[in-house]
Amino acid sequence: MTTLEGLAADGLDPVQQAFVEKQAAQCGYCTSGFIMTTKALLRQYPNPTDAQIAQALRYNLCRCGAHVEILQAVRRAAELMAHDDSDATGR
Repeated sequence: MTTLEGLAADGLDPVQQAFVEKQAAQCGYCTSGFIMTTKALLRQYPNPTDAQIAQALRYNLCRCGAHVEILQAVRRAAELMAHDDSDATGR
């Protein structure tokens, strides 16, 4: 089982980094759930469609109105993780 803290054991995880870059948190109350859900989504769908993102995040609620930034962070996390994977394979 992975926890939010476990994602950052060796520095920020790409999903966490994307949320920071895109300023996808205001109060921070929902951020942990969005990050962990995004991590699970990207394991299943490394390059998710907007519909897959919406489906995965449907039960996470943000009352601050950061939904646009959260969607941008999910897309950015997918980019960062793809880049990490290509670096690992030597491409």
